Amino acid sequence: MIIGAPRKRHGCDRSTATGAAELSQIVMSEFLLTPESAPTVEDSGAASPRARSRNMNTPQSGWLDHWPWPERTFMERLSPASRRDLLALGTQRPFQPGEVLSPYGDPANSVYLLRSRDSKVSACAKITGVDGKLLAIRVSGDVIGEIAALEPSSRRSATVTICTAATVHRMPGAEFLRFLDQHPDGWQTLCRTIADRLAWADQRRLDFSDCAVTVRLARLLVEFAESYGRRTTVRPNGNGCDDGSTDAAAWEITIRLNYEELGNLVGARIDAIGLAMREMRDLGLVCLRNRHIVVIDNKGWEKYSVQP
Repeated sequence: MIIGAPRKRHGCDRSTATGAAELSQIVMSEFLLTPESAPTVEDSGAASPRARSRNMNTPQSGWLDHWPWPERTFMERLSPASRRDLLALGTQRPFQPGEVLSPYGDPANSVYLLRSRDSKVSACAKITGVDGKLLAIRVSGDVIGEIAALEPSSRRSATVTICTAATVHRMPGAEFLRFLDQHPDGWQTLCRTIADRLAWADQRRLDFSDCAVTVRLARLLVEFAESYGRRTTVRPNGNGCDDGSTDAAAWEITIRLNYEELGNLVGARIDAIGLAMREMRDLGLVCLRNRHIVVIDNKGWEKYSVQP
């Protein structure tokens, strides 16, 4: 099995030009802020009416005690008691897709916790720089703006835009810091979160420095399948996921990403992403379903040094 298994990364044998500015922007967004993305609207989701904000310091938060937070997210790493206390801070309200949670330049005086509305589908938010380029993605269970909370006078260095139906818990930065001080696992979890994000940025830097576009994209898609994928079955035939005759295990990436956004993340132009996607489709590694990329579990991924 290729997806979900421990993998070794091998060096690339081809150098490609990389944008130093893009690299530094990714690293800065990972370290200074957290999830952010585009224009200004709010969170979105699959058809659901907007609800009023309500205080979470009520018994209603108890039903979240057993919520299936995605692995390696801030919430998943906290103890059940700490999760309960964090959810009791601030207010919550629903967001629709395309709504802006936190615009570039806004005061960084709040911390946000992202949560899906449906336990079977992860919420997501996109972080974009001042030039609109996609820098990173956050999902249900991630906190946003937590590092900026350490410097209350700072301003958002990126825009956070909700990309699926979500509920966002908003808490004042001072209350979040107080929560960290009062919970032994709080600071440790925050440090692990920062370490993960820096490691992600470092891996992108390494890939940018000496890997071809197709290799960079292949590695990114496999990581996204592992982090944001939903297990499914396909019958691939060319570009389609359901036109063939043989079943294959696959992971549908629940976040819709266009070629420009994929190019932002791997440092490539749209036409290069298109050629890379065509190559992987021809090899039976990916297909498209309802505008979502589906990663097929296939040993062909070894071609790109994505190995068990």
